[in-house]
Amino acid sequence: MTTKKVIMFDLDGTLSDPKDGILRSVDYALNQMGIQQEGEELLSFIGPPLQDSFKDHFSFTENEVHTAIKLLPRTLSSAWGMKTRFIQTWSLCLTR
Repeated sequence: MTTKKVIMFDLDGTLSDPKDGILRSVDYALNQMGIQQEGEELLSFIGPPLQDSFKDHFSFTENEVHTAIKLLPRTLSSAWGMKTRFIQTWSLCLTR
């Protein structure tokens, strides 16, 4: 039997700053649904589940939440690659 050592990280917020990617994706979904918001006003979307944020901040129905969430993958995957900033000191975590 082989033993493997594995290290797992919660990437969002631990090694990377997902702020720009998440804000741009949520902004895109809202714009597609006819809602205009400033990016900084959406900061509360970072952290909690996006479904909860759409309900809490915009009183979305379940159908509206579903629509907004369906709009996210298209933008979130492209925004993630281009807009995620990796935390500069992450390598210190790996060497300790």
